[in-house]
Amino acid sequence: MKCFFDIETNSKEIYEAEIIEAYFLLESGEEYFFKSQIDNWSFEAQEIHKIEQEAMLRYPTKKEAYRSLLKWIAQF
Repeated sequence: MKCFFDIETNSKEIYEAEIIEAYFLLESGEEYFFKSQIDNWSFEAQEIHKIEQEAMLRYPTKKEAYRSLLKWIAQF
């Protein structure tokens, strides 16, 4: 099974980056939207992704977001 995805992070540095939003699409057509609060806000990322800090603060906590993503992945 193939999965295509696009992620938006707060940094270009892969070891420091936190995922703010992501979109997952399986070849079957099933899709999943991921949104998570992050610890280190980046105004550079805000300019690139157009995700406002206030909007991000309304997203699920990291724990909730990743738990939900893992639950979705476990179905397959």
